Amino acid sequence: MKFLTYVLLCLLTFSFSAALHAQTTHRPISSNERAASAPVAYDMKSDIDIQKQNKQEVLSRLVSDYKQAPESQQKFIANQIHQTLFDLFDLSLIDLEAQAESLSGQLQKMENTPQFRTRSQDIQALQDALEKVNSSIEWRRANREKIVAKRLSEILASEEN
Repeated sequence: MKFLTYVLLCLLTFSFSAALHAQTTHRPISSNERAASAPVAYDMKSDIDIQKQNKQEVLSRLVSDYKQAPESQQKFIANQIHQTLFDLFDLSLIDLEAQAESLSGQLQKMENTPQFRTRSQDIQALQDALEKVNSSIEWRRANREKIVAKRLSEILASEEN
């Protein structure tokens, strides 16, 4: 009975994640390279937050399943957790890119105003913020595999205790 329940949960999780993936506006990322995609408007932040929340719920269910699963099923569930962590990572990266785009837009608007010279401190603060976000995006892209692998090991280690 437990096995049938587990299989049903896996199928529901798979169909839920497939439906959620079909709704996303990004393409999957392969290796450490971000696939070219259409720019995401920062007003889509609420959509990204909803997707992240849904993925977080899926992750919680998978971690719970991992704890209760027999050892023969744990590797399969660990792979699902791994993929869900990649999806969460990608959503966070999309959110950061949207934030960078928003900051860049604000900066361009400021530069095109007559008060540009009097607002140089505000513009410098925006430029600094944009630089931080862009460097964070680049660092996270370069270390994507390590970040997800570390998070996976943290989750699985905490569940074994």
